[in-house]
Amino acid sequence: MDVKTIGAFGISFSRGLDQTWFNLNRVGSGFTIDFYQFVEDEDSDEDDEVIDVRLEIPEELGEKILAEAFEKGRLEEWDLQYTDKADAVPTDLNWTIDVDDNDGADMLLISGNGKLPPPELMNSVLAAVRLGEDRFARCFRQFR
Repeated sequence: MDVKTIGAFGISFSRGLDQTWFNLNRVGSGFTIDFYQFVEDEDSDEDDEVIDVRLEIPEELGEKILAEAFEKGRLEEWDLQYTDKADAVPTDLNWTIDVDDNDGADMLLISGNGKLPPPELMNSVLAAVRLGEDRFARCFRQFR
């Protein structure tokens, strides 16, 4: 997929009321990152922190995130839905990856309900996203 044709890339995870998302949006000659997290910390009794930030990043970094997600994470090879697949990895999370073109039209929508793709694929996408926001999805033990 040509990253220059991608206008928006989003990945989200939720479990009950816990949720986190990362959205990368092309704006002008760069990108914005919207990062939200409100997840109960499984390892602490402290009050949970809500993170809700918007960052501006240069076009080169945004396109690097996209290229790595598609190349190393091989997103175009993923099944469109992970639910009852026998070879999918069980999880207590629901998740989506949504990619739109520069006009806002859907290019790719992948989702999972209680199942994940193989760890090496998901971890590669998370590594790409963390080039823009290193805290993303670390709130869940399986992605630390």
